[in-house]
Amino acid sequence: FLTLLYIHRRQFEVLTFFCSFLLYLIFKMGRLNVDILRYLSTEEMRVLTAVEMGMKNHEFVPDKLAKAISGLRCSDSGVLKICRDLCQRRLLSHVDAGYRLTVAGYDCLALKALVNSGKLTGIGSQIGVGKESDVYLACDADGGEVCVKLHRLGRTSFRQLKNKRDYIGARRHFNWLYVSRLSAEREFAFLQALHSEGLPVPKPHGHNRHAVVMEFVTNASPLNSVSSDHPNAESLYLQCRAGLERLAELGLVHGDYNEFNLLVQEPSDEGPDGKPLVRIIDLPQCISRRHPQAVEQYNRDAGCLVTFFLRKFEQLRHGWLQEREPTRLSDIARDAQGVRLDEKLKASGYRAGDVVAEEEEDSNEDSDSTANEDCDEAAKAKEAGATANSDADKPGEEGEDKDEDVSDSDADSNSEESGESAEDSEAAGAVGATGAKSTGKSSSRSKPPDDPSTARRRVRAERQREMRRAGLRAGRRAAKRERTARDRRDMHEELTTWG
Repeated sequence: FLTLLYIHRRQFEVLTFFCSFLLYLIFKMGRLNVDILRYLSTEEMRVLTAVEMGMKNHEFVPDKLAKAISGLRCSDSGVLKICRDLCQRRLLSHVDAGYRLTVAGYDCLALKALVNSGKLTGIGSQIGVGKESDVYLACDADGGEVCVKLHRLGRTSFRQLKNKRDYIGARRHFNWLYVSRLSAEREFAFLQALHSEGLPVPKPHGHNRHAVVMEFVTNASPLNSVSSDHPNAESLYLQCRAGLERLAELGLVHGDYNEFNLLVQEPSDEGPDGKPLVRIIDLPQCISRRHPQAVEQYNRDAGCLVTFFLRKFEQLRHGWLQEREPTRLSDIARDAQGVRLDEKLKASGYRAGDVVAEEEEDSNEDSDSTANEDCDEAAKAKEAGATANSDADKPGEEGEDKDEDVSDSDADSNSEESGESAEDSEAAGAVGATGAKSTGKSSSRSKPPDDPSTARRRVRAERQREMRRAGLRAGRRAAKRERTARDRRDMHEELTTWG
């Protein structure tokens, strides 16, 4: 009995510990402490920025390097005191090798830059949390409500980055803060492009580092929280399907198109049609439709959509939805106006030669009819040539000699054209027979000319291959130099701002 009591007591202590840890995660780590921004001095912000710049080449930044980058005119002890204060506020972490920026310190840098640029004036409560981001309610300069999405790649729930994203390429070592910044930049680019094309996505306002400021969708809730007896279930499904297919027309596949990433915005009292509007969110994982896994992910998105509506809404189970399933990716044509967002945004899976390949695929259907007509004409010409050869080589009825053939042709020509001499008719018959033989021989051996569109595609493909071979490495080096210069310029501007 005492042994059992001891075991149960240990289990109770373990359960209490885990409950306490869970409450700590909810009330401490989930909350964004923005009060620190009010009391951060200019020197402390310069040190935080210096540590961020030093982390590009160092895992831990020494204090002397931080002082050199920040440009503070103080002693080494003064910099150590500032770093120690930042460590107490958990904006920096310290080891023997130096200092490293924490997630809270990165949040301070991003929010401070957004406040200085006029995008934000205040931060509210947390309104959403996911496996790779946190969403907070905020206030802009005009007093309106906006959303701030802070990307949190590197959490325990999202560490298989190489299998799910291609942000880092072939790198073996990377920083989670830098990867979060890449994710935010990609989502902001997708939001801008899709909003300009008229898709129902939140309007982007700005971004800095791993923070994205976007429109706050009022009177909206996730699709999974909609009641099963919703009166506009058919309209919701048609909007969701139209959004999925429209993304494919623009060259993108969402990759996570489910009921948790679709918001249903109920109409206001002054709404024109009185029907809810479906908004698409969570876009950093979008890939190109030329990606090797594009068909698989598109089918998964379409399957999740159909399965949810069949499970949620009973009125759609009687054959209505089965007749309106999403179109297959291979059957969805590109945008009629030639908009290719995967090419414009360099989406994952896009390659430089995909434009030529897609133009070849698109023009294959147009050239099928032309090619068939050319083949039919070639076959007719070949049959005509064979007939002429057989007529020319066929022996006459009165003899098998050449003279008899000539006489037969003379007789025929004399009977058809009266008044001509025998010599003229003989020459005409000989010339006609020779012409028939040569025509049949040339028509049987001649090839149909190349289609102009095929020739253009061939020249375009060859030019594209030459450009890739000649400028691939040079372009990579130039892009790397441009990124480095842009980062240095941004950091210099921020250091000037803090000064």
